[in-house]
Amino acid sequence: MPSRSASPSFEEWWKVAPNILHDADWTLEFDDGDGGKKLSSHSSQWGGQWIRIDEVLDVPLEPNSAMIRPEVKARFKHLAPPPIEQGLHLNMLVQTLGPGDAILKRWVDNKFWKATHVLLTDDLVAPETLTGALSAQEFENVPHLARVTLRRDWPQLGQAGMLVTPHEPEDDKDDELTGRSMTFLSVLWKNPEDASKLCGAVLLHLTSKRFSVLAKQHFGLLTRVAQFGKYHMKTDQGWQELREIDLNFYVVISIKKCKRGPPLLPSQMLREGTVHVAAGDHLGVSMWERSDEERFTLSQYLRRFILSLLGQPEVEVYDAMDGRQLVHYQAAMPRELWISIKPALMKAFAIQKAAYRHAQGGSCAPSLYDDTAARFLPSSEASFSDEESIGTSKDLVKIDVRNSFLFFEVESGGEGEGGGDEDSGEEVSRTTQRKKTALF
Repeated sequence: MPSRSASPSFEEWWKVAPNILHDADWTLEFDDGDGGKKLSSHSSQWGGQWIRIDEVLDVPLEPNSAMIRPEVKARFKHLAPPPIEQGLHLNMLVQTLGPGDAILKRWVDNKFWKATHVLLTDDLVAPETLTGALSAQEFENVPHLARVTLRRDWPQLGQAGMLVTPHEPEDDKDDELTGRSMTFLSVLWKNPEDASKLCGAVLLHLTSKRFSVLAKQHFGLLTRVAQFGKYHMKTDQGWQELREIDLNFYVVISIKKCKRGPPLLPSQMLREGTVHVAAGDHLGVSMWERSDEERFTLSQYLRRFILSLLGQPEVEVYDAMDGRQLVHYQAAMPRELWISIKPALMKAFAIQKAAYRHAQGGSCAPSLYDDTAARFLPSSEASFSDEESIGTSKDLVKIDVRNSFLFFEVESGGEGEGGGDEDSGEEVSRTTQRKKTALF
């Protein structure tokens, strides 16, 4: 019996997949003959092999809008309920890790995985054939936890990918969780030959090094049960509503005018360096102090500000969206949350501006803007705390300490802190558009 190959981790999938997808060294195993569906294999550095199922989808959508964030889809699943007769999965939101990144409790009639288990691998050679498989329960309609992550403009601009990986529960309190999610990656891009259609690929990693002899006989069954997520690509009214909700679910907050240092934070006690503003007495925010953070990020600042102001320790403020790291002077949060806290926060922030001018001098003070266009760090790998990548970003801010004051200097001289017309309040422009290219 061959030794089992190592299961790739969550981050390894995102890191390796683009190179695998672009690699020309794929072996075409089966083709349906009309150019619509095909199955290919590729050797894996982890042992076993990669399996890829390609299909052309007659869907007039952009890839980035065709794929909906998992937390939004789960929360508003009543708008587009899955047809029971197709055995499609049901999702319940367990935890939102960030925009486009969620832990879901799923019930799946795994017809596709059953077919994959039988048709693509040889049980006599590899009893545990699929990465992440535990037992026969894998292929039953049983609840399990999965992490579902969306990346937009990945692996290239205008394309999108969604990764589903198993997630281990933190405790054993839920006796229902007897199944286990499969690991697979779905990718969408525009059909280079017909802009009204999409191309899609599903990427699997098998520990077996060869196909089952049944695969050639039943390739049609395999591609039919896969259905390539066509249910999720519908354009009827329910799905249109869901995509509109997804488009506006989060709001991006930006901060500007920080030439003399980062904004101040509310303080609960009067001490050296604390600034008192009498106008804030009635709001309970009369005392302000400088942040002790070594490197300023708006997401961390807003979390601390909201905790001091409203006493909310676990507030949903994020520094990344859909797998891409926001620049340090932007943060994202659910629009519903922002609307609920904006009046109180902006009143307190106006007091902060007065304290800032008093402490730092000058007439300018940091200002917050909402509904600004998202700007991202150049490297998509920064989404997973790649400090080296972040550290070499053109948007890096230098922090200099002079006489207990923190001063910012923007290396690129671009927008953000002190960049552009500070008083215009104009939205920050999106990252420079690159020329679109086909994935394959």
